[in-house]
Amino acid sequence: MKEQVQSKSPLETEQYKQACDDHRFYGDMRFKQLSLFAVISGLLLNALKDITVDEKVSTVSSIGMMITCVIWIMEVSSSMHGQRARARKRSFEEESVIMSTQEVSLSTEKAPEKFEPKWTHLNATNAVLLLYMVSYLSWFILFLWFAHSYLLRAIGLMLGMMYFLLIIFSLREYGPLFSHGHRKWRW
Repeated sequence: MKEQVQSKSPLETEQYKQACDDHRFYGDMRFKQLSLFAVISGLLLNALKDITVDEKVSTVSSIGMMITCVIWIMEVSSSMHGQRARARKRSFEEESVIMSTQEVSLSTEKAPEKFEPKWTHLNATNAVLLLYMVSYLSWFILFLWFAHSYLLRAIGLMLGMMYFLLIIFSLREYGPLFSHGHRKWRW
């Protein structure tokens, strides 16, 4: 048996399409940011192999920390914007706001089960966060290893505080994702 479903208003349809476009945009942005990070990190590591002066190693490692910091912040921001767009998209879908005029089958077949991961903390967002944390920490250790003057050590102290601020920022922003992952965790 088939039934015609009436379409919602054009405004609601456009809002749904915009939420879908936003979700795709932020997912694509995250991929581009990660690619940019990989290229810049590779260039900086390549520059390190030819440097023999300690101050230049400290300069290159501080540039690595700054680049990591900027892209880390961009990653957290785009992740959260993407999650908000995904939530908006799902709310439209749950309310059946976007139903174009089409034939809908009212069969009694069982719908396929939605895939629910068991280990919810093992996901791309957390993996990329771990990558940025390890990268920043590696640049920081390299910086401190070659920082022999008091000025460089003072700068190193500030860069170390920046690392902890980035971790706090990430935990604050990703808090809802972590709590959701904790609620859904299964063996």
